Amino acid sequence: MQSETMRIASSEFADDPCSSVKRGTMVRAARALLSAVTRLLILADMADVMRLLSHLKIVEEALEAVKNATNEQDLANRFKEFGKEMVKLNYVAARRQQELKDPHCRDEMAAARGALKKNATMLYTASQAFLRHPDVAATRANRDYVFKQVQEAIAGISNAAQATSPTDEAKGHTGIGELAAALNEFDNKIILDPLTFSEARFRPSLEERLESIISGAALMADSSCTRDDRRERIVAECNAVRQALQDLLICLQTFREAPGDGHELTGSAALAGVTSPLLGVAEHTSCPSSSRARHLRERRSWDDACTPASFWEGLKLIKVVRSERKWKNQVDLAEEGECGITESEHSRILVSSFQDIEKIVSHVCII
Repeated sequence: MQSETMRIASSEFADDPCSSVKRGTMVRAARALLSAVTRLLILADMADVMRLLSHLKIVEEALEAVKNATNEQDLANRFKEFGKEMVKLNYVAARRQQELKDPHCRDEMAAARGALKKNATMLYTASQAFLRHPDVAATRANRDYVFKQVQEAIAGISNAAQATSPTDEAKGHTGIGELAAALNEFDNKIILDPLTFSEARFRPSLEERLESIISGAALMADSSCTRDDRRERIVAECNAVRQALQDLLICLQTFREAPGDGHELTGSAALAGVTSPLLGVAEHTSCPSSSRARHLRERRSWDDACTPASFWEGLKLIKVVRSERKWKNQVDLAEEGECGITESEHSRILVSSFQDIEKIVSHVCII
């Protein structure tokens, strides 16, 4: 009706485009046609939602039938029907997910579908175990838990389809950025004062926080909605941040154990040939000035020749420097003699030319 009116009005206006009356008639007909099309699209969308809700109702009834199964044969038959309805529901829900415009509703639909698929696979095993051992409380609790998870997933699909999530009305979008908020909190926690650092105090809490974040990231990676390339990136980044935390804790602990103004740590880090991120940590925590940081970077060219095993040799060299400072304060000369022997032995390992000896001696003199 509206389309026919629009056709007639547009034809009349095309015959006489200078007529303001015919132009107004065509505009009113166009607005009426647009309203009619909008109402049609709304009705079609409501029909899709009702179709999805009807499938959800059928799945809920099939789920209740599985729960009320009395023996294993009855369970197998009812679960087979439940599986057929699940396939239909998944197809309809996937189409609805693609049509949703709200990103939050689309994510909720994807999460609910993933949870339904995951828990539906455990439903048969949990129900079978309960039928075999009905007197065991653990089997009943396990079955009830799986049923509850399936019911919550069905409710999540229903809420996302109707855009009426109760969690959004009560507390807003609190679940979206939980992992990001945990990462930001952890990022603030690792800003520590090296002078007050205590491994027994900080290491357990930092490692526990990081492992909880990694667990959340692992759940995200294992989701059926995560692409393979992103799954690999998540795993790689989790391993990298775990290793970075260990490097940071080792660096802080080494600085804590070394006395003085932190020059010893600078030397040991350089002698160890550590990576750039760890050197950045060492510069921020131990170098008293920017000139010392530049000096550390200049020495990287010849310090990188040292093997990773020479890290412990560098720590022994720190012990020699400590003893030299104690010797200046008239400490026991016996320790100085012992450390002198140690210095001679490890100097042969750490240097290979006269130029290297000159650089080490000049660096010790600066200290």
